[in-house]
Amino acid sequence: MAEMARLNELTAQIAQMHQQMDYWRGQERRTAAMLEAAMADMAGYTRRGRLPDPVVSAAVNNHSIALNRIRANMESLQRRRTAAEGEHRALAQRIRGRG
Repeated sequence: MAEMARLNELTAQIAQMHQQMDYWRGQERRTAAMLEAAMADMAGYTRRGRLPDPVVSAAVNNHSIALNRIRANMESLQRRRTAAEGEHRALAQRIRGRG
């Protein structure tokens, strides 16, 4: 029974991780779009031979940092999900082997 409870727990965790990955993929797309827009603004300044507005430079920096953090979070979540799926698979096989 403990194994079935663990299997159910893993199933719920994996489903939640899939939802979290979907959320972070959306955040990644939005943040990448904001970074791209800020970089285009910065390029407009440099094409005219001017230093970019500090607000534009800060936006590029902040969006770049946010994008890196989102990607690191997604990588960590992916590793945890892969481990949970492996444990789920092994546990399901062990339970089926007895049944």
